[in-house]
Amino acid sequence: MRIITAGILLTSMFGAPAAAQVHYYNLDAGRPTRVEDAVPVERYGVDLHVAALRLERLDDGTYRWRSEPKLSFGVLPMTSLELRAPVTHLVRPGTRGRGTTALAGIGIGALRALNVEKARLPALALAGEALVPVGGFSSGRTSYAIQLLATKTTAIVRTHLNASLGTYGVRAPRSIAAPGP
Repeated sequence: MRIITAGILLTSMFGAPAAAQVHYYNLDAGRPTRVEDAVPVERYGVDLHVAALRLERLDDGTYRWRSEPKLSFGVLPMTSLELRAPVTHLVRPGTRGRGTTALAGIGIGALRALNVEKARLPALALAGEALVPVGGFSSGRTSYAIQLLATKTTAIVRTHLNASLGTYGVRAPRSIAAPGP
């Protein structure tokens, strides 16, 4: 216990200041929430998001691991292009931990800021994405989404409004035959 206390005291007295995260303002959908802000990647900037890993346990005991790495590039002032590749790993009951890994599509999108945030005016942006059916876990049809994003920062809180309209493709479950008489 004394060693830990001494280590904390030495670190606080002689430790260098830690560098803080620089993108705490730049929220991206799915990292870790569904909320996104109205700020694109700066011109010529590159953002690589090796997304958080999501684990779900389905009703039948299947475990689904999901990750969505994304690459964003600032192509023009206030405009960025995005490419994401959702990867899914399924582990079904009784397979001794062995599962199947495949792409669940390729997402191609863009985000265009309409203005920058001012004292009284929120930042506004339009975004769109197409999720192309590529890979073994894709839905089989292309899905589209368009979003209107608004972000406003005050001294107390940073507020976001996201509105989205789109189509979604869902892989149909396999039908299970009823047992015969």
